[in-house]
Amino acid sequence: MAKKKATKKRAAKSPAKVKAKAKSGSKGVGKRSTTIDPAQFGISVSAILRQIKPHLADKTQAEIAKALGTSPMVISHYFTGHRDPSIGALAALADLAGGSLSLDFHPPGSDRKGGGLNGLDPAIKNYYRATGIRSRL
Repeated sequence: MAKKKATKKRAAKSPAKVKAKAKSGSKGVGKRSTTIDPAQFGISVSAILRQIKPHLADKTQAEIAKALGTSPMVISHYFTGHRDPSIGALAALADLAGGSLSLDFHPPGSDRKGGGLNGLDPAIKNYYRATGIRSRL
């Protein structure tokens, strides 16, 4: 007499569970994470790319993509403005171009170009301090 193989029955997923999983944010094709737009903080990614691009003129998009570990299509999207590169990708592009990318933190009240109270007339500084207005220039 032949032995029967023990088989496990799989419980069918209910439609409610399938819908719940789909709504729960499972990663799939076309999903995009929410990112913070650097432009709202005065960082122009496109301006940085315009500065880097001429220094990469001797390289093809395929060579750039290989160096960054991505596809030529992504590089094309960066340079046409269809997609913004991450800070890391910008730094890698700058390095590949023979330059560097610097990103600095300036604590409140520090002397920095275009911001804080430094460099303002003392009377204006006193006004800002007295009224509690904080400068975000």
